[in-house]
Amino acid sequence: MKHLIVMNHGAFIGNTQERLVIQEGDERREFALNRLRTLTIARSGVSISGSLLLRCAMHGIRVFILDSRHHLVVELAGASQHAVVQLRKKQFGYLDSRNCIDAMRRIVHAKIRNQRAVLLYFAKYMAQHEPSQGKALQEIAGQMQALAVTLRAPGAADTTEVMRAEYMGYEGRAAALYWQALRRSELLPPGFTGRSGRGATDAANQALNLGYAILQTFVWNALANAGLEVYAGILHTDRAGKPSLVLDVMESLRPWVVDRAIIKLRQRLGQQEQLNRDLSQAVVASVHDTFHRKYIYRKKRLRLETILQRQAYRLAGEFCNQQVYKPYLFRW
Repeated sequence: MKHLIVMNHGAFIGNTQERLVIQEGDERREFALNRLRTLTIARSGVSISGSLLLRCAMHGIRVFILDSRHHLVVELAGASQHAVVQLRKKQFGYLDSRNCIDAMRRIVHAKIRNQRAVLLYFAKYMAQHEPSQGKALQEIAGQMQALAVTLRAPGAADTTEVMRAEYMGYEGRAAALYWQALRRSELLPPGFTGRSGRGATDAANQALNLGYAILQTFVWNALANAGLEVYAGILHTDRAGKPSLVLDVMESLRPWVVDRAIIKLRQRLGQQEQLNRDLSQAVVASVHDTFHRKYIYRKKRLRLETILQRQAYRLAGEFCNQQVYKPYLFRW
């Protein structure tokens, strides 16, 4: 148990010495603090003690709180954070230079490639049961591959702003193809008519929003552990309260870690108008399961959570001109 999520209304979270305690009516659960990395409160009506917050700070456990629409609104961490001043200076200098343009291209390229991987993952299954749908997914995947390979390197006269707009345009075109393919192939419930963020009213979009919020806590924790400034991003522009670097790193992970999980729950989601407690727990469990699975990384089989942390350190190396950061590509 490294990442604990509490999502039951009326729960109280406290501690007994070096153990976190969750009290829900007559039910009591305990977890060793030295085994936790993050604590996420994903439901209103959950109480937490000041004593536990102090213990979390002492143990380096980050606390995240989501609002009722499953958006991350609070991040609490101890005052003695692992932040290296020189690294952050390097990060800011990198972001003010043209060096970041190619990193933008790599981020968008990886997201499109991983969206394509999700389509091909399900096309392989549908080819046996619904050949026409499987073929349609393969055709869209081919169009997305064509988009990915046409992402050009910047010319000498191209500014960062010009290239950011161009790359975001490609990302938007790929996203339109991707969500349309998922909807037409019925890989998402009938109530899903398109992607909706804040204020989503259908179960599928609510599930996606919850999954992305959980993904955000994993990415935030990894970047903070690497000593990076989470509010200064490469592709996403600066805005007050916007963790741009977190969003940058999330982009390539969204399709495989979250979208794929929601697609697998499509039958259950189609039976509900709103995301209920059981489905919420299923979404969280699926995201956690993916992070615990092992994938090939630099010729080794590692848990995805470990890969994410190593990628965060490589990103720090990119900012210092010591390494090249390449978002992880999933194999279908």
